[in-house]
Amino acid sequence: GEVILQTFNPDNFTLECVKENDYLKYYNYEMNIRKELKYPPYVYLAGIKIVSKDYDIASKEASKVANYLRTNLKNNEVVLGPTTATMFKNGDNYRFQITIKYKDEDKLLEVLRSLEELYIINKKVYLEIDLNPSRIWYNKVGDKMKDLRVIFMGTPDFSVPVLKSLIEKTNV
Repeated sequence: GEVILQTFNPDNFTLECVKENDYLKYYNYEMNIRKELKYPPYVYLAGIKIVSKDYDIASKEASKVANYLRTNLKNNEVVLGPTTATMFKNGDNYRFQITIKYKDEDKLLEVLRSLEELYIINKKVYLEIDLNPSRIWYNKVGDKMKDLRVIFMGTPDFSVPVLKSLIEKTNV
């Protein structure tokens, strides 16, 4: 078969690797970036969504949750956010999100349980906590995504054969 790629960035590293059929080069490049930026598989992720029918309440509570996390998680955890969720408004609900990068979950689980207990009686706000989300949330804030990236969250034993299989199927 034949594959036609249309792009504004023909010198994109990922596309170069696909054209060269060099999945291992791409894999090593991607894993190096993940290690530097502390993304899986080098760390774990946890996501928290703060949801309310009132925008101001959701916004204020999201800031409170982030501050609570920063105060109570002081090891190697990184707290990102709060930001508006990718799907900011779902029905009548406003949603904010916080992402946590961590290596050891002992303290994290304790903090998340206590946070959940604080909000379980709150009728105006509820939390959605997701350990190791299957999808990372992105917000585009004025910056266009310039690179095309295929991201594999698995181990090298899984990722390399899958990437190789995809490249072979496209016959680039």
